[in-house]
Amino acid sequence: MNTSPQQRRSALVDGLAVSGFVQIAAGALAGYPYAAASYKPEWVKGLGIQAPGRIRQLHLDLIMMGGLTTATSVALPRLPRAVAVPLAIGTWTNALAFAPLAMRPSLDRSRPFRALVGTSFTVTAVSWVGVAAVALHRWSRRPPHTTER
Repeated sequence: MNTSPQQRRSALVDGLAVSGFVQIAAGALAGYPYAAASYKPEWVKGLGIQAPGRIRQLHLDLIMMGGLTTATSVALPRLPRAVAVPLAIGTWTNALAFAPLAMRPSLDRSRPFRALVGTSFTVTAVSWVGVAAVALHRWSRRPPHTTER
């Protein structure tokens, strides 16, 4: 069956949306060790988890960042790659930074770990500013007869 270029383009899924959906799925799966940490703490201790609260942070951060990333890709399709790629990387690395802390809480005092987390946070924050700038730019270029709803 032959499809037109327009049909092929409409079937494409935004990479940022895919990243967000996978992040939500990972967050949902992280709910299992979180539940185990809450109801069967001896199980997670056996896995080497020393700070179960970090599993909760991982679980929630993956879901929240994934949801925000997915919503952004829907509200602002075709974000410039210079904004979308660092945003995807930053939202993943921000959330995943909680995982090693669950196993080794003392890492939060490590300079290299702090530098990595600081870099991740900065990349993510700058990317969100980039998202806002794209939104403002697109909004300011709307046709004059467009009304607000």
